[in-house]
Amino acid sequence: MIRAAALRGLPALVDELGADGAALARRHGVPPELLEVAGPPTHGSELIRADDAAALIEAGAEATGRSDFGLTLAERHGPEMLGPLALVLENSSTLDEALELASRYLFIHSPAIRVFLVADHDEGSAVAGLRYESERAGPQGCEFGVGVFHRIVLALAGGPYGLVSVHLPHPPQSSRQRYRDFFGAEVSFNRPASVLWVPNGLGASAPTGGDSRLRHLALAHLEATFGPAEPRVGDQVRLVIEGALGSSLIRLEAVAATLGMHPRTLQRRLAREGLRFADLVDEVRRDNALDLIRRTDLQFRQIADLVGLSEPAALTRLVRRWTGRNPSAVRRSTTAPGVGSAHP
Repeated sequence: MIRAAALRGLPALVDELGADGAALARRHGVPPELLEVAGPPTHGSELIRADDAAALIEAGAEATGRSDFGLTLAERHGPEMLGPLALVLENSSTLDEALELASRYLFIHSPAIRVFLVADHDEGSAVAGLRYESERAGPQGCEFGVGVFHRIVLALAGGPYGLVSVHLPHPPQSSRQRYRDFFGAEVSFNRPASVLWVPNGLGASAPTGGDSRLRHLALAHLEATFGPAEPRVGDQVRLVIEGALGSSLIRLEAVAATLGMHPRTLQRRLAREGLRFADLVDEVRRDNALDLIRRTDLQFRQIADLVGLSEPAALTRLVRRWTGRNPSAVRRSTTAPGVGSAHP
């Protein structure tokens, strides 16, 4: 899952480029009002599925015919998309500290996104890397994420930060000049990872406007709202499972890798919280399946696919175990507006 704020302004950009942004968002399961440039305070704090977000960005490029759609959307974002975390980063004493805090709190936006410092492979090089990872992103989504990461570092550094080069893991989507204009540096493609290569020692430089009092207050707000910087592992696992539903086999090993843990370590930490991985998968599947049954008129075979089940019969068995009723009865008992008749 990710916060809707991460894609704020996408429908408006699609509209500007000649397509229907609201319709595009709806087709990908995202209420367009969550992505308004300006809206009620709750907008942007809502969660949307990581797979839906990734598909929506790729679809935006296709619908508008813009091969640089990801970069163009990134031009409209900066630290503000991170909400209260932006205050923490902007008031960190050094860029190293800001990156460390970002890596600790990015679970608020998506557990599938990570940023961290890496060393250059060349011995004695004066270059270090700021690596960006997003498990779900396609090429346009990757360029959007790396582009926003670049703009956040620009803001933290107070301007151009000596970017040496950029690595992206896919073929070029647009002209090489477009990439040079956006990043102000050369971009290499089909590389193993997304990395902004910067001068060694950049991380020790101080972001502009560092205020320890504001940083402390913003951190306190984050902890009060979202929990400690090291959230309960069960909460992290639930978020990863939610993002993986319907896209792949949900295995302990894959979830552990996403969280940067050995599978046995993850099992031990779950056990300390009185949890089992299989139970968490069942809980997340139950919550999503029942929500889709009650809130939508999707066919039950579609819901089975969306929650990672092989056939509608498997959905029926699980719904009976969870509720004592079959999916049709659950849907009929729902009085929410907009729900149509069941489609067995």
